[in-house]
Amino acid sequence: MIKLGNKVCVLGGAGFVGRAVVPALAAAGYQVTVAVRRPERYRELGLVPQVKLVRLDGFKSENFMALFQGQDCVVNLLADQTNITETVDDEAFVVTTQAIKQAAERIGLARLIQLSQIGANATQAKSTWLRVLGEADGIVHNMASTITTILRAGLLIGDGDHTTSLYKKHLTHLPIAMIPHAGTQVQPLWIKDFARAVVQSIKQSSCFNAKLEVAGEERMTVEDLAHWVKDFLGLDKATILPMCQLNAKFMLMLGLLAPFKTVTQYQQKQLAQDLITQQDFSTQFGFEPTSMEMLLASYVVASDVRRRYDFFRTQAGRKSQEFK
Repeated sequence: MIKLGNKVCVLGGAGFVGRAVVPALAAAGYQVTVAVRRPERYRELGLVPQVKLVRLDGFKSENFMALFQGQDCVVNLLADQTNITETVDDEAFVVTTQAIKQAAERIGLARLIQLSQIGANATQAKSTWLRVLGEADGIVHNMASTITTILRAGLLIGDGDHTTSLYKKHLTHLPIAMIPHAGTQVQPLWIKDFARAVVQSIKQSSCFNAKLEVAGEERMTVEDLAHWVKDFLGLDKATILPMCQLNAKFMLMLGLLAPFKTVTQYQQKQLAQDLITQQDFSTQFGFEPTSMEMLLASYVVASDVRRRYDFFRTQAGRKSQEFK
């Protein structure tokens, strides 16, 4: 453990990941500053106790220097591109990371945690996005005076994600869903478990100056994951089918006119290759990740309490008559 103050600045806090990480940091006692381009759009974040919302006027070194002054730790979540209006363009991502590094080193920032993705590699990645992330990881990892941690996440899921939530919304209205990247291997991890891991890694010495792959413990394909959602919704007659990449690109071009709402631009980049790892989550962070049954039940299963109980009884192999 290191002696570190309780002031944390979060970049990219208005995305899917940030909306879990920011409350987790606040609940752990940190004073959190969330920097966004358009604070007026995210006032709800500022309502979280111990969270302050500020405007980030640009992604230049001087902007970050002003922002980082007085902060003990920076959590950079700009790799999460679920929020289009706050996203850094791929072409500017490496330059932005360099600006963050320069600002951190000039003010003597003690701690920096950066979100990345499994498979990020500056020289051997199979996609442009993973090469960009790999180059950004290298910039951060080579910081001389700041203790860094790079969290290369797998598929993070939860209410509002770009996979299971899309499948749920679509299947609720239509009994057939076309799933892009159906054969991609993933180890889904609940976003709240990831947020807890971020908080823990701030002062955990085993995370210092490390690149960690962060994923759940249950391996499956994206198509399997869609079937999980279908089963939790109780839609026995619904059909899950793989979507070819040509159709996925076509659906993206159609936008709001697309008949299938199961694909997004960020999802296409995120699932371009397998998101699996040999690293064990519980060994790295000291707690077991939430099981698929429990986490999907938290936002996929109908909210009716009786139906939830019946579901868990079925999973336990117990008959409902035992409880009457």
